[in-house]
Amino acid sequence: MNEQASPTPQDWKDLMTEWNQTIIKKLVDRLPPESVQRGWLGNAGATEAEITQLENRLGNIKLPPSYRTFLEFTNGWNGRLTKYIYELWSTTQIEWLKDRHPSIIEDADYYPPEWVTLFGPQVRDIPDEEYFVYGPEQKFLSLRLDYLPGMLEASNEGNMAIFLLNPKIVSQSGEWEAWFWASWLPGAQRYPSFWKMMTEQFRDFTNNL
Repeated sequence: MNEQASPTPQDWKDLMTEWNQTIIKKLVDRLPPESVQRGWLGNAGATEAEITQLENRLGNIKLPPSYRTFLEFTNGWNGRLTKYIYELWSTTQIEWLKDRHPSIIEDADYYPPEWVTLFGPQVRDIPDEEYFVYGPEQKFLSLRLDYLPGMLEASNEGNMAIFLLNPKIVSQSGEWEAWFWASWLPGAQRYPSFWKMMTEQFRDFTNNL
């Protein structure tokens, strides 16, 4: 898995401030009026005690560094984030996918016939040299569905899409692989970390406004 430097609190502040300004400017009619008036769609940062309580509640895990730092900066995100993701969970809302949305796991095996025609058959046994390709060369169908039951939800299920964190793939620096999963997407869009997913999602979001 590719190693990348974990973001600092200032990195998150820079990214989310720009994202916040873009959303309020471009999507003002889709936001809660009180959020627009406040001028900030995030929350106060989580305390160390709140994050530790979350890690204990999830089974004495250690959250990946970039996600932990995000929560320290803003404990969740309210209102629309992208075209497909509406809200990022706070420490009191974060749950395992199998506990809140088992139907996503149950439905993951369904692969419409038209997708076979367009994209080819769904592949299950993905070798590492193909799986650990991120970025433009990644094949969305290079997917290991057996990872889904153990994934952590980072967002709500917005427009039939959700942000997931995969504790089965962890870098030497402790970063978990991140997935953008959508029922209308053949496969999933995968990233080496939560930070990488967020920066790429912001780029795609602004390019498509």
